[in-house]
Amino acid sequence: MGDRTYASVQIGGKVDRLLLPLLLAQFEESCAIPGDDSGMDSWSVAEFDEARELEGFALMGYDQEANYGCIDEVTGFCREWGIDYLHQWESGGGFDAGFCLFLDGKEDESPCIGSWAVPVVYVARLQEIAEANPGITLADALERFKLPDLPPLEIVEGTLTPEQVAKLSA
Repeated sequence: MGDRTYASVQIGGKVDRLLLPLLLAQFEESCAIPGDDSGMDSWSVAEFDEARELEGFALMGYDQEANYGCIDEVTGFCREWGIDYLHQWESGGGFDAGFCLFLDGKEDESPCIGSWAVPVVYVARLQEIAEANPGITLADALERFKLPDLPPLEIVEGTLTPEQVAKLSA
């Protein structure tokens, strides 16, 4: 058992319709909170799959007692299938609050930390940038810490390769 804290994950970008039921199963596995009154447990995966209203929003799940702020089932699935996400966590006894943005198949390893999409930059990190780049303005230094926005969710069809479809069937 590790240090537990609040964490959330938001899903955006293009998600193939064939992946949606599996993605929702990952949410149910790792983001469901016993006794929550969201009503999500009463919605079937089929209802989500048919809900075109999902588009244009980010799909979000959270865990109030995530082990070291990790929601590995969801984030691992997203990395495997190239689904965009923003994972955020609060600080714990041995770690700072932070976030990970996964876009276009790449994880942003920004040198800043933050909680709930509000970037926070350590002064020491700004000093390192200033020393390495004489004459840089504060605005230019801070520009390095900006993260792109998570795109809205878009349910698409036909984006999976035949090999990927076969993997889903296995």
